[in-house]
Amino acid sequence: YLNIVGRNSDKIITGGENVFPAEVEAAIRTTNLVADVAVIGLLDKHWGQAVTAVCVPANSEASLTALQVGIADKLSKFKRPKYWCFVEQLPRNSQGKVNREQLQEIAIVSSQMNR
Repeated sequence: YLNIVGRNSDKIITGGENVFPAEVEAAIRTTNLVADVAVIGLLDKHWGQAVTAVCVPANSEASLTALQVGIADKLSKFKRPKYWCFVEQLPRNSQGKVNREQLQEIAIVSSQMNR
């Protein structure tokens, strides 16, 4: 028996377009407004998945508006996060990799509070 539990790739499919989290994370990092960032896809009724950024602000200047302006010329509109979550630290496993399951939970709670 073969049981497939999840995707092999972190690729996000939003509105029929492919978005790779590493590209979005790199663009967000270039703003120097975040100490750490992870990008995931949240289920969305209209788009399939919504690009969601979970960020650890680097300083008090790291606002939603500043981040959106900072990536506007670096990413196509469909690649820009629809939801943003700010946290004190990203959940990581014992190997130091981002725990995507916990990240999903954090992002879902945050997106519901911001609607």
